[in-house]
Amino acid sequence: MIKIRSSLIALVLLCIGTASFAVTSKIEALVDTRTIKLNEVVTLTVAIYNLDPEFVHFAQDTADYTVTATSSSKSFRLVNGKSDKSITYKYVIKPKHPGIITIPSVKVKSGPLTYDTDPVAITVNTVSPVNSVPVKQATSLPHNSAATKKPVAKKKEQDIFAKFELNNDKPYTNEQMNLKLKIYHKGNLRTLNLQPLQLDNFIVERDNKAKEYQEVFNRSEYYIYEIDFILYPAKAGTSIIPATAIDTVILEDRDMRQVDPFKFMNPFLVEKKRQLLTQAITVEVQNFPPGAPKDFTGYVGELAVIHSLKEATVKSGDAISLETQINGDGNSAALSPEMVYESKQYSIFGDKENLVAEIVNNRKYFEATRTTAIIANKDKGKLSIKTKPLISFNPKTKKYETHSKNKFEVDVIANPNALKATDTVLENQDLIKPKTIKPSKTLFTVPVSEILNHKKQPVKNRDLVLLIIFINLIAFCFKAYKYLKGFADPIKNLASNGQSISSYIKKTKNAEKVSDISIILKEFAAKVKANKQAEVGTKLNDFFEESDKANYSVQTNNGSGEQLEYFRTKAINLIKELANAR
Repeated sequence: MIKIRSSLIALVLLCIGTASFAVTSKIEALVDTRTIKLNEVVTLTVAIYNLDPEFVHFAQDTADYTVTATSSSKSFRLVNGKSDKSITYKYVIKPKHPGIITIPSVKVKSGPLTYDTDPVAITVNTVSPVNSVPVKQATSLPHNSAATKKPVAKKKEQDIFAKFELNNDKPYTNEQMNLKLKIYHKGNLRTLNLQPLQLDNFIVERDNKAKEYQEVFNRSEYYIYEIDFILYPAKAGTSIIPATAIDTVILEDRDMRQVDPFKFMNPFLVEKKRQLLTQAITVEVQNFPPGAPKDFTGYVGELAVIHSLKEATVKSGDAISLETQINGDGNSAALSPEMVYESKQYSIFGDKENLVAEIVNNRKYFEATRTTAIIANKDKGKLSIKTKPLISFNPKTKKYETHSKNKFEVDVIANPNALKATDTVLENQDLIKPKTIKPSKTLFTVPVSEILNHKKQPVKNRDLVLLIIFINLIAFCFKAYKYLKGFADPIKNLASNGQSISSYIKKTKNAEKVSDISIILKEFAAKVKANKQAEVGTKLNDFFEESDKANYSVQTNNGSGEQLEYFRTKAINLIKELANAR
């Protein structure tokens, strides 16, 4: 049910306009549930049909509730020549107390009319440690009633903050650790700027895949933005992970006295910079226990090593390959690169290592494949190949472990194709034998006097002038070709309206809204031939779809900061691709 405050004349005009266009204008306000628990949220959806609102007002924070997140969307369709459009606003509401609370009306101003939706009452039940017991509605009182007791003052909860979480503050040297940076917010986080994490006495690797989820902290529900880091302590002793500052931009309620009624997106929210600071963490790094084996190089963690020799027989002078597969969750750089013991029986040639790493459940795992080429230093007989063991320290068992100490027996057989010393001498002698090649006939005859006196031949002035004219003629033809090519190309010249590619790029760089960038790109694409549009068509569609989402999203405010620069760069690249398309 909608209440309309306006003059009778405006109401008559609205009815006439509605009848003539056969389009229904209305506003609906609905909640997804009428009964919730105290620690739950309810979503209020306000749908505005076939109206152009100048502003939409809804109380964000009252004594009964607070709005933790907002969003908006737009839709438009054309059916049988008639247009139908709608704008939807959503408010995620969290109650502050049990009982019956009233969600007030939403005010929408469109032209001379102001619309008020009906208030919505919902029941908020308390949460028992065992079962949820509903509050009796017959005896409940309004939260702001004089009959209620004066509430006890509560500490104001933080709307956004950051903290570190470390899985192990007493690791061994070179043991893998997981450090979580968690940003707690109430749906008001706009952007964040985190500088590279540089820690003394630690090797730091960042997981590029951020996580987003919800979590309850101090009996309050938060949205979490998590960034993970893999740490390897470089030396034993006390080390500090210092407090880290994070620059963010958040959304806050705008002062009602400063609301711009003509601002369509987020008229009641304003962006503000906020710097967050994590806590510092002290880490006590343990040294290895005594009794380390001789070949221990400092690797800590799980480890599995498999050697394989594909062939048991090799011809003299040929190479046989030893393949080694290594799997683990430690710092692979601490492993020894040498796989085989040295011997006079063979020569060793190591190949490059193929390393693949992946982070799963906040832990980094790797798989390394190494290939070692071995060439026998004998003509025939048995060849013994001994592999070096890889030593690791397992922090779970606190013991040193030896992996894959193997011995392989290879049969070396004579190779009839192998070169002998005498063969090499004869081959070299054949190479230095003089050979005379006589042409079948003479192609050109040049007088000996011209060959001997070529430096004395004077250059005639006429020949020099002709050479200069010839060079200039070639240069003129090249310039004419480039000019005619550009003139014939409607994209590079765009002579029809006097505009050039550079002018469109300049307009794109000066645009201050995502919607303006989209209009500029559409205007340029309209001047391009159909075959060129088809070549870049998918990228164009993706750009327009992405820019439309940015225009209609509450979080973007029609583009600002880094996001606006992102769309500028992408549009300029598409303009260049369209120009260079075949």
